[in-house]
Parts: sequence; C-alpha cells; structure tokens
Amino acid sequence: LRHEPPGGEPLVPSDPVALRRTLRRGDVLLVAGSSKLSTAIKYLTQSTWSHAALYVGDALAERGHAAPGELIEVELGQGCIAVPLSKYERHQTRICRPVGLTEADREAIVAFMVSRLGSDLCKDAGQSAAGSPLETCGAVCALYVSLPLLKALLRTIGALT
Repeated sequence: LRHEPPGGEPLVPSDPVALRRTLRRGDVLLVAGSSKLSTAIKYLTQSTWSHAALYVGDALAERGHAAPGELIEVELGQGCIAVPLSKYERHQTRICRPVGLTEADREAIVAFMVSRLGSDLCKDAGQSAAGSPLETCGAVCALYVSLPLLKALLRTIGALT
C-alpha cells in the first residue's frame, strides 16, 4: 500500500534546491504521493495532498539526535520518524507557513515534535500502534495552523476588557 509505483513521477516535481532554500523551521510540507494508500487518502479527503511533514531543518543535529533528517513525519507502522528532505524531491510539494507565529512559537513546535520521535511505536501489535502518533501529529498540525487565529482572538478579548 505504501510502495510508490514505478513511473509514478509527477509532471512537475519540486525543485529540491529551491525547496531547501525556501523552507523555514516549523513549515509544514504537503506532499502529493502516488502509492495506493496516498491515492486513497487523496480520494477520501478530496485533496491534492496525501501527506504532511514538519520541517525542522538542522534541529535534530543541534540536539545531538542520531536520526538524520530535516523533516519529522508520522508513517503508518513506523510512528513518528525523522526523514531527509530528499525523500520528497521527486514529489509535488507545497509549503504551508501559518502567519502570525513568532520564532519562539515555531521553535516550541519543533521542540515538541523532536521530543515525539520514536514515540508509541510498540504500543500494540494492532492498528492502535499507529493511532497515537497519528493523533499527536494531527493535533500538533491543527494547533499550529490555528495559532494565529487563537492569538488574534486573545488580543481581541484583551482589548475588550
């Protein structure tokens, strides 16, 4: 299900040099995969994108982690893992960068995801082994995207009182 079929190359793959130059810590990288699982995800969600990963840059190396990679993602059956950006150089990608976040906000999210690496991999032998990391990643992505709205709401409430 997760195997990318041969010849499943996108018509316009991302330029890896431009992608690396443009990404900032805390950006979410959306990926259009071509595996059977990716196709099912795109069909069910009615989206171009089947996968998301958080760009952490060199945060892993700075913290002395042995895991190489500039992205943190959650993979079915593997949990929360670090992968190199080159994994997606032949895929169509899009960068999501929420506005209104401070550098401290971005670093806090990166630190949280780094702390989740390898988590809950052996929880069960069944499907719930993937459930917790997927829920965690989903919750972090939802929180991350909603932070600017939450900050604006808190400022508005503060102005009213």
